[in-house]
Amino acid sequence: MESKLLYATQDGVTLFQVIGRGTYKICPSFRKCCEDLLAAKDATGVTIDLSRCESMDSTFMGIMVMLGIKMRGKIPLLVVNAKPVHRTLLDGIGVSRVWRFVDEPVTDMNWHNLAQASAGAIKDMTNLAPIILEAHQALIDLDPANLPKFKDVVELLKAEQQP
Repeated sequence: MESKLLYATQDGVTLFQVIGRGTYKICPSFRKCCEDLLAAKDATGVTIDLSRCESMDSTFMGIMVMLGIKMRGKIPLLVVNAKPVHRTLLDGIGVSRVWRFVDEPVTDMNWHNLAQASAGAIKDMTNLAPIILEAHQALIDLDPANLPKFKDVVELLKAEQQP
């Protein structure tokens, strides 16, 4: 299944839906949407629906953390339809410190206004390296216990960006 990130914004609330795998491939569009949210004066909430998400990598979860840290205390951040495997992953690296989980399934969502935010995988890793580095650094900054998990990735990406 192709990975996609769909989103829609209405009345200051942004709704994301991850279809397939939430990986570094959809992170450029996810990050851009998050930057737009941070700049918006009318943002009142963010929800991520994981009902169609197969898995998430650390880069995707790192972008969630970055948004969560920057929006903490400003607007509610909700995760809906998280399967137990999602919850284990997200709790394991501390995402639940900055995002709230809705425990009851949310099935009555109107998706007809969702626009596709990702036009496919980006093949050029040079554009992705800074995003992957930033996402992993956010995971470490959120919880120092994540340092051993992602230290090698961060060091490698930093070394690759040196001229």
